Amino acid sequence: MAAGDSKRGVGGWLLLFVIIYSGLAPLVELTAVGIQFFGLSARMIARLPALALQRNLLVMQVAVQIAVEFFVGYRLCRVFTPLSVRIAIAALWLLGPLTTGLGMTVRKLATGWNWSQWTHAFTISGTQVLVFATVSTVYFLRSSRVANTYYPDDKDKELAATFA
Repeated sequence: MAAGDSKRGVGGWLLLFVIIYSGLAPLVELTAVGIQFFGLSARMIARLPALALQRNLLVMQVAVQIAVEFFVGYRLCRVFTPLSVRIAIAALWLLGPLTTGLGMTVRKLATGWNWSQWTHAFTISGTQVLVFATVSTVYFLRSSRVANTYYPDDKDKELAATFA
């Protein structure tokens, strides 16, 4: 972090993160649930109770996930305190792996996937989640824009510099 760096505010890579995490990710999640379930007929779901359970659990999961993603986006855009950065990092590391694991487990229980199919799907999804969380966390901890925006006091900048 350069001492005279004056980048501050929600812009650059920080803005891109907010757009992806709080805008595009919820759209992708809603689209995936819509494609997976709302094309099915009511008769088909009535004949397969496990499918109805899977649909209900995944819709609840996606609703919670989207609420957290919107909350993180709101905090990053409107509340410029170190806690906003901590919330974003915690959401990345808790919400991502947790919802991926929960989603894959619900699919396994509802569809009868064998463990090989589950492991393969979880490895692909889990790797994507972990890479995104790692890259985003490194950005939050090393970015001068994040430091100038969320750690405005010298004391807080010193704290942020210890993690850089």
